[in-house]
Amino acid sequence: YLYKLNYEYPDDLYVKRGLAEVLTGQDKYEQALSLYEQLLSGEQSQADDHKNYAFCLWFAKQYDEALKAFKKYVELRKTVGESTDFREMFLVEKAEMLRRHHISQMDVLLMLDAVNFL
Repeated sequence: YLYKLNYEYPDDLYVKRGLAEVLTGQDKYEQALSLYEQLLSGEQSQADDHKNYAFCLWFAKQYDEALKAFKKYVELRKTVGESTDFREMFLVEKAEMLRRHHISQMDVLLMLDAVNFL
């Protein structure tokens, strides 16, 4: 259904966001990354777009790029006075998603260590 909506409304950012998340969930990282890159190239990108892009990059084993995207996410949140608790995000909120995408506990700890330097 989202494919059809994306075809019918190619400029709708909500549809692009939804489709990118679905594609990430289906392990279709190249397609999802393409949509995230479109979202991020526009003026209406949101901090969460960078976070979701970072997760997709991580799942696609593009670790350095994922770290850069997490960094951008942190920067954008700081501009509106919000902080980011990656420990809570990785170990609680997104733990099941990370397991589903075969991210080991060691990989989580390594990424957690890396993002804590942001």
